Amino acid sequence: ARLGALARRLGRKVQEGPAGLKPSDVVIAGTPSRERFLAIQESVDADAVIGVHSSTPELLLPVDVGRVHYRNMRLVGSTDGRVSAAYGDNPREALKPGGKAWFVGGAGPMGTMHVVKAIMDDRGPATVLVTDLSDERLANLAHLVALLAKAGGRKVDLTVRNAKALTPSDLGAFGGFDDVVGLVPVPAIIADAARWLAPQGVYNIFAGVKVGTIADLPLELVVAGKVRLTGSSGSPLAAMRDTLALTESGRLATALSLAAVGDMASAGRGLQALIDNVYAGKVVVFPFAAGLGLRSIAEVAGDLPDLKALLLDGQYWTNEAEALFLKSRYFGGSV
Repeated sequence: ARLGALARRLGRKVQEGPAGLKPSDVVIAGTPSRERFLAIQESVDADAVIGVHSSTPELLLPVDVGRVHYRNMRLVGSTDGRVSAAYGDNPREALKPGGKAWFVGGAGPMGTMHVVKAIMDDRGPATVLVTDLSDERLANLAHLVALLAKAGGRKVDLTVRNAKALTPSDLGAFGGFDDVVGLVPVPAIIADAARWLAPQGVYNIFAGVKVGTIADLPLELVVAGKVRLTGSSGSPLAAMRDTLALTESGRLATALSLAAVGDMASAGRGLQALIDNVYAGKVVVFPFAAGLGLRSIAEVAGDLPDLKALLLDGQYWTNEAEALFLKSRYFGGSV
């Protein structure tokens, strides 16, 4: 009855304001059709909130995950028509402390940074699942996490699994994830992972998916489960300052994701190497280096024998290794 009254008051047509002003808030009373919901998403402004208030949420909702990622579109809802209350549901913006987190495609360069941050965060998740298609990258990530734990870091129940071997029973054994971080820009994978979110879960659609990319997500997740879909593109200066502070304090080891270095003449090759997944981690270009080319950490250590002893476990970049590197012949030094 409440939803019916709401529908009569608000109507079902999205109206544009003066001079084609796009709405920043849309309240939908009842269950929208697929075509109607797609049209509503196309009509809203950046940072818009779309509320769906439906007592019969048993259907798939076509969500423009590109708008979630790039334009900060937010979905809220309810099964009882409480419009105002829905805006305050699940405001969490960080991984749930002591929770369960799944990093989909999490063994690549960006995924490694997410996992390392989660592992090093004192308020991070207690259980972590990382899936990827590369057994080599998964093994490398597991080894890195073990090193962090050995160095006195927080112990986490880590599971790494090749996505091709992952079964529904494997996922069901986790009992629902408080957080899913999507690092694969494939709508079917995004939609499938969403089904394993626990109530009050958060789905970080981190991989860049262009606006207009549609993933069919269960409406019930939003209106009954109060799941939050979020994403981000770029970082404000405040976030960069926070990251720098974490790095300087030793609470975030960004250097561990470095896999190769290059000079400006090799910047294009470095970018292509990332696209082609040549390296398991990131490539850093040093503008003032000369004659370096594009080299993996192992190759640099082969050229500079004293550097290997300064690497973590002989393979991961450290501040001490970089200090020696900057004194090498590639920068006009004598090392």
